Amino acid sequence: EYMGNIGKMNWTVFYALQIICAMVNSAIVRKGQMIHVSVKSQPVLNRSSPNSFRSRIEKHRGNIPITNLIYGPLAIGENSQEMSVMFDTGSTWLWVNSAGQCPSCEEEFGMRAGFDCDASSTCKRTGKTTTLEYGLGSTVGELVSDSVSLSPELTADSHPFIIATEVTDSSDMADVNGICGLASGTGKEKAVLQSLKEQGKIEERVFSFLIGEERNEPSLLVIGGVDPSLIDPLRPFYRFPIKRSNHAWTTDLTDIRLGSDASIFPGSRLALFDTGTNQIVFENKQIPKLIAAYSEHGLYCDSKDDFHFSCEIPKERWGKSENPQAAIEAAFPPLQFHIGKQVFTVEAKFYVGNCNIGDHAGYCRLLFGRGSYGLTILGEPIFRKFYTVFYEETSSILLFHAFDRTSSRN
Repeated sequence: EYMGNIGKMNWTVFYALQIICAMVNSAIVRKGQMIHVSVKSQPVLNRSSPNSFRSRIEKHRGNIPITNLIYGPLAIGENSQEMSVMFDTGSTWLWVNSAGQCPSCEEEFGMRAGFDCDASSTCKRTGKTTTLEYGLGSTVGELVSDSVSLSPELTADSHPFIIATEVTDSSDMADVNGICGLASGTGKEKAVLQSLKEQGKIEERVFSFLIGEERNEPSLLVIGGVDPSLIDPLRPFYRFPIKRSNHAWTTDLTDIRLGSDASIFPGSRLALFDTGTNQIVFENKQIPKLIAAYSEHGLYCDSKDDFHFSCEIPKERWGKSENPQAAIEAAFPPLQFHIGKQVFTVEAKFYVGNCNIGDHAGYCRLLFGRGSYGLTILGEPIFRKFYTVFYEETSSILLFHAFDRTSSRN
């Protein structure tokens, strides 16, 4: 009976299950553990103010608008001082504000009380001041080292990081302490996962994110493996080779399409998978084509600045609906992203933000941005749909459809 059922299975699904099992077996924390860190992500509908955006990537990578998207706890020092940080695949450094030494951190930007190096017997100062230049601001602080714990079971000893004494343009850092970079890096510019690997705490540098709000579930950062319980094995997955660029998680994007329409942006360009960006960020020169593509669907869009992209939907498209919000959302076609021969789709519910209903039209803010970065930024809308795996040793990113426990399917 078992073989008969296998014979009836879709062999693509069968092979996909084999690949998932092989990945899970080859990418686990020592002793078979995977560490799950509970994280939070800000609801989309709370991000309508332009003041909630800033630029965070170092100058040589361009100015990329972000919000405090995925954040969670870590502990630093022999006395386990609890910090809250944004987990960011677009940068490498770990930095937190210095307790009592960064007036702008707490007074101007509302950051949490910072790390006290003197209170930890294992904190080692270097006396060296380091400046991190960001697109619209900077972080200045002392390079130190101490133990950094992502969980009680997973600690990087003597990890180098920065305790900030001056931070500018960090309006999106309220109630957190800093940024934990998850891009690759070596030497002084070293991500926490690199230290964990070097110290034998994890066998491979692999981590993954699940934003669970869409399924009414907790959001998770999984370190050291791939959790098969989070994956829908009956749906396709995507695996993209990473093209290293300044240690970032980038790949070659070959096309973007709106629904089943013809290509909007043909030609190869870099795409950055960035957990620190709440938008899909297009290049400035692409915006007129994007607006024209939406107009073909009866949607009248405009991009007022780098952080705002909004569309007007005539009332006749939704006026008779009992659920205008759902009807407005349905007016937006899905986005198709082509990477090589693989195509994945992001539906409107993942990229449409605030919608306001007027007397004659509906107005929606899309989670789109623009800039002159020479690449496309794939931010929050992608992570809201997919369980996303970042696999350092194989230089790849994998997108899995997340298993929906609220579904009626058995």
